[in-house]
Amino acid sequence: MKLVHTSDWHIGAWLGAIDRRPDLEAAIDGLVDLVAEVRPDLILHTGDLFDRSLPGGDDMRFAADALSRLAAVAPVLVLCGNHDGRQTFAALNTFASIGGDRLRLLAQIDIRQPVLSWPTANGGRLRIGAVPYQPLAAAGFAALAEGTVSGGAYADRIRQLWALIGAAFERDRGPGDVDVAAAHLHVSGAVLARSEKAVHVGDDAATDPSALPAVSYAGYGHIHKPQALPGAAAGRYAGSIIQIDFGEAGEQKGAVVVDAAPGRAARIEPVVLASGRPLVSVTRALADLPELLAGHPGSILRISVTDPDRVEQLADRVADLLPEGSSCHSVVQPSLARPAATATAAGADPEASVLTLLSEYATTVHGRAEVVTALTELWSEALADPDADLTDGAVAELTHTLEAG
Repeated sequence: MKLVHTSDWHIGAWLGAIDRRPDLEAAIDGLVDLVAEVRPDLILHTGDLFDRSLPGGDDMRFAADALSRLAAVAPVLVLCGNHDGRQTFAALNTFASIGGDRLRLLAQIDIRQPVLSWPTANGGRLRIGAVPYQPLAAAGFAALAEGTVSGGAYADRIRQLWALIGAAFERDRGPGDVDVAAAHLHVSGAVLARSEKAVHVGDDAATDPSALPAVSYAGYGHIHKPQALPGAAAGRYAGSIIQIDFGEAGEQKGAVVVDAAPGRAARIEPVVLASGRPLVSVTRALADLPELLAGHPGSILRISVTDPDRVEQLADRVADLLPEGSSCHSVVQPSLARPAATATAAGADPEASVLTLLSEYATTVHGRAEVVTALTELWSEALADPDADLTDGAVAELTHTLEAG
């Protein structure tokens, strides 16, 4: 049995004002070439096909084109991720089923039939026990409602789902079957990319890798950093197909080729693919930028200019220095982030006045004290250290607070 595992395409993603479609096109072209060479029995996509739960029409068309190119080579199974809308997935699966059984988009686990199967070239079956993303509030859905899965901690509910899948594997096992687990979940011990949102990969959402049933391969999505799955199971996070944001800069993206047979361990080969423009952060004085930027053609650049004195028309001057094919995500001059103190009214605190205005704005827009607090703390931390990476700190806290409402 041969399997190609891909994940986390995030179709429709933008990085600031930069559309990531060209990068996705390059990555998917590479993936199509890979599956044409491997000729797998199944192509497994473990979630976050889209970047938003309600993708635009152009993004839907792009997804349909990409998936149809893959399905022309081998059957395709796509799990619903936390960025994907369940209703959108269910509707797309209905449309896909009209044209045959080459493409399936799985919105939810069916506890009555939790194992899906496809015939393999050697006459056996490739059986997939699949767990699409399970929101914290409702892991198991129908399983909870029917009492098949009991309440309790999130990890316990996921463990019960894997137990259901393991029992289904055992009931109908044939001599030529190869069993695979597939999920869009956070496994405890996985190494996070700096871009991951704590609300989706925090301790409350972590699951136990030991809960997996005995399988030849476990293919996971959700964590963007490609890596071996923690624990004893043979498996991997395929990772995102492109560098989604600067928290993933430097990571090599691609797919996973799996070769498995009954009675032996699977051979697992991560394959690096073209993934569009690399993301590069550059910190240097303006005079030194031309030579440094010349080494990064065709990149998306985040530029920090270290000159102590104000550089007039900074964005335009940097734009003139960009190498061919490169785009500038942002350009900042950190030395200007904290302007020199100016005369103010007696006893007035210029910093406090900014925070007061920010608090008033947040109160007007959101009306929630916890949002105001999280936003002002983010502002204060960013002002205290303009170069600090607040992704897993103040930014994650503000994101969690907003989404909790």
